[in-house]
Amino acid sequence: MRTIVTIAHARTGSTFLINFFYPETNKSYNGKEFYGDFLPTQYNQIKNIYLKHDIPVPNSYKLFLNKTIYMLGQLAHYKKPVTEVMEETSDICSLDMIDDVTNTLTDLNYECFFYKLIHNKYLEGVWFDFVKHCSIKADTIIINYRKSILDTYISLRKAEKTGIWIGKEYREEYDFCKLTWNLQDFKDFSANYKNYYYHVLNMLKILKKDYIIINYEELCDSKNKQKFIKDKIKLNKYIKKQSNIIKQSTSKNIEDNFENSEEFKQQVKELEHSQLFLEL
Repeated sequence: MRTIVTIAHARTGSTFLINFFYPETNKSYNGKEFYGDFLPTQYNQIKNIYLKHDIPVPNSYKLFLNKTIYMLGQLAHYKKPVTEVMEETSDICSLDMIDDVTNTLTDLNYECFFYKLIHNKYLEGVWFDFVKHCSIKADTIIINYRKSILDTYISLRKAEKTGIWIGKEYREEYDFCKLTWNLQDFKDFSANYKNYYYHVLNMLKILKKDYIIINYEELCDSKNKQKFIKDKIKLNKYIKKQSNIIKQSTSKNIEDNFENSEEFKQQVKELEHSQLFLEL
């Protein structure tokens, strides 16, 4: 079985990309954001793999379910803060989970397993250990990134403010959400964004692992996105003609995203090209 993992930063079009891969066929499986902030995603692995095929749930998932139920009890019944509950339930996700799913799909004679990795709070402090483990096991590694750091920043801050993270239909409240420009906040974000990818690429270099780069802007500009992806990853099957995820922002002047637009226009001129764009 061929395992294809996409490694990305939040708000770089990774959901758009991975939704080109069929969610499930008898020969391929799309695990979406495998270790995600939205923990119910893991139930999909239980439902679509173990329950569907009437296979016993492995110990890694039994432990995950036990910890999840504990968290729900602490949050709902005892009204504990999320941060406190997270500290009490560390290691809710384990490396054994990805290994168990991979081994099970292999035993079921699947041909392809797609999933993506994006840093999240449940893996704080150990995320790069998960990236390293998954990279070693993967047959194909996709590095998905967005060239415009400013666009990525705006997208993330809008998602945080509106709570709209995935768009299957146009949402006006996201598109016209106004942010307050903060120069230092953006500088910090830009530095962290670049370091994130440099760390991943350096790790892959040490591991001597090849990788494929898919740039979000290039993918969006391609007329035949299905062919673009097929050519990139050298795979003709299990790729749809289009993703069911749509872009939430309409074309407008970038300063229109900010309440203090004049301050933004003045300060953005002073930023270096490397602070605004990433080239991989």
